[in-house]
Amino acid sequence: MEFRMFLILLLAAATAAPVPPDVDVCMRAAAAAAHDTVTDTDQSGCVCTVQQLHHLLTPQDYALHETMEEIIASGADEKSFNKALSDIMLQRGMTQIDANAFLARSRSAEERASSACNSSPLLDR
Repeated sequence: MEFRMFLILLLAAATAAPVPPDVDVCMRAAAAAAHDTVTDTDQSGCVCTVQQLHHLLTPQDYALHETMEEIIASGADEKSFNKALSDIMLQRGMTQIDANAFLARSRSAEERASSACNSSPLLDR
């Protein structure tokens, strides 16, 4: 009986393992974009997507992409999202050309990650 209780506790601990922060942001952003709950999002899809994006984006682009996802995860509407992202890009000294280039690289990386992970893109546009 003691061993059985140990196994139950071990399984409970394994299922409650902490989610890496970038996977958590992905899950919250996916839930916000789909107007769904975080528990209904595909954690393994986010794990795969995050891994792919790490390979496809430069560290600077990945950090900005992560910030973009955090804004989405906050539940911001389109106007608030655009304002927040614009402010962040301006703080980084990005011109409109830089911003457009980043968004194109980000979209391409999302589409490639989506294809590799067999999931829908994080940001449907």
